[in-house]
Amino acid sequence: MGKRYLRGRARRVRPRIRRRFARCKTTLIKIDYQAKSIRITLKLGKYLSISWRSTWFEHRVRGRAVGGAIIFDGRVVIPFKALRRSMLGGLLDGIATRLLLDGYEPSIGFIHVDLKPLQSMKITYERKKAIAQSRGKREPYEKYVRRERDREKDFINKPSAGLRRILPNSIHVFEDLDKEDLVSRKKRGKNRRKRNARTP
Repeated sequence: MGKRYLRGRARRVRPRIRRRFARCKTTLIKIDYQAKSIRITLKLGKYLSISWRSTWFEHRVRGRAVGGAIIFDGRVVIPFKALRRSMLGGLLDGIATRLLLDGYEPSIGFIHVDLKPLQSMKITYERKKAIAQSRGKREPYEKYVRRERDREKDFINKPSAGLRRILPNSIHVFEDLDKEDLVSRKKRGKNRRKRNARTP
């Protein structure tokens, strides 16, 4: 049921599909830039592999990043994103999503940082803190808060140190976002603020 129908703002009409397609989440796509291929997870244990090696457009997308995948009837469209060169050195600006950080450096190639383990860790500790809070146990709650903060810092410091090692002669700028001020408490609900808090 749609939200507008449940609120009495729309009639109960069966939706009509005019153009069948599906956009794939980045979490369902595994990209191999060395093999020039992507693997899409259709369902558990079933995958669709597509390669752009030796295609007519291979030279046109060299140095570009895969922007996702769109599945139509009988074909798959793979959009590529152009990377803008940074003015501070050879490293190209990264493409940051909620669960992935991509970058490109001409002498090294593509650099990928998977943020899914960090988000899984934050969700796990969020559940532990909620259980401790519901039982009124202050000491376990504070312990989980400290552990989450320490593990988050450790996870973030490792890719930062790795970038400094592989690119020692470049200038690196890391921004520390204050996620508490990204959304207003009056305009956004509790679930949205929680989602922002657990996002790396």
